[in-house]
Amino acid sequence: MNRDPLMGQIFENLVVTEALKAEYDRNVLDSLFFFRTSNGVEVDLMQKRPEGMKLFEIKSSMSMNNDFLKGMNYYRTRFGAYSTSVIYAGLNVPGYLGSSYVDFHDAYDQFSPKEEKFRLSLSNFSDPQLS
Repeated sequence: MNRDPLMGQIFENLVVTEALKAEYDRNVLDSLFFFRTSNGVEVDLMQKRPEGMKLFEIKSSMSMNNDFLKGMNYYRTRFGAYSTSVIYAGLNVPGYLGSSYVDFHDAYDQFSPKEEKFRLSLSNFSDPQLS
């Protein structure tokens, strides 16, 4: 089966757009980067977080491949990173060779830090007459 030669670039743009939407929703506009050496080693997308740099490789493939991790591993060994993920067209796999593989349908959630859920405590609203 033939694939459009632009599929990978269009797919990458789709995921980067999701990252930008998440940034705008949080009113944070300066935490996304990419990395590329003069030798062509690259990380498609990086997000600066308080915990450190979060690295993403974006692939239109439906299959996992060890080669997807090369750029992120290069960066991580030289500069450090707290998390690495491959966003692709396959199923979610939480841990494979030190990285998570994430279905692109869940891409937006990857760029939005998990916030603590709101909790209501009734002890703060106790009625003195009931005591």
